[in-house]
Amino acid sequence: MEFEGKLVLITAGLDGFDKAAAIKFAEQGADIAIIYSNNEHTVQKICTEVKKYGIKVLATQSDLTDLSEMERAIAEVVDYFGKIDICVNTSMSLSSNKFFMDEKDANWKKKIVDNLTVTFNCCKTVGLQMIKQSYGKIINLYTFDRLSHHLGQTFSWTVKESISSMTKNIAKELAYKGITVNTIESGLLESHLKGEEQGDLYQKAVKMIPVGYVGKVDDVISGVLFLASEKASYITGQVIVVDGGLEAKSKVRCL
Repeated sequence: MEFEGKLVLITAGLDGFDKAAAIKFAEQGADIAIIYSNNEHTVQKICTEVKKYGIKVLATQSDLTDLSEMERAIAEVVDYFGKIDICVNTSMSLSSNKFFMDEKDANWKKKIVDNLTVTFNCCKTVGLQMIKQSYGKIINLYTFDRLSHHLGQTFSWTVKESISSMTKNIAKELAYKGITVNTIESGLLESHLKGEEQGDLYQKAVKMIPVGYVGKVDDVISGVLFLASEKASYITGQVIVVDGGLEAKSKVRCL
């Protein structure tokens, strides 16, 4: 099993990425630690499910927006497992469809904290542990919907580009210690369109996505497993888009 003996830390988030990642890594023999801010019942269900694979599991609650709280949670994970080999940060949410003139100041600041600050805190606290180990893989993960909205995406694009810049620069700073840092940008998935299989948006998605179908969460997690593997040791500082070719299509210009 590819990840046997590895410890995978997952920050719980939306879109079902946390559950899917925990199951896929557990299937490959990895022990699992989950840091979550809320939805304790959901996290405990994930823990129960992955324990079936005979691995060790730890879940600890923390305010991911608070650096000192993240430091405490990381210390708890390291005290229990002795290391962190892989970190999968699924806690970001870039969904927004407000015109920037309508965005409330408090709401804007909260969104920035919930995405950029959480990613910074995660990379910093995990990165410090990985520096001690001279090894580690950090993978950030978020969804970016290129189909639903053409206007009202000021926040989404701001955070998307900021995460990209953060990924590249943190990767440069940590590379000397054998640590890779990458981000996966997921496109629109079936789970986002649940109950809309016959609706206009779903049909629009099928027509626009070059591969001809709407992806599943597992399609994205396959990319996560690749970046976490030794096969991807030479890949760092990258934002890899997993969206069936939609992003590439948007860049093509016919002459």
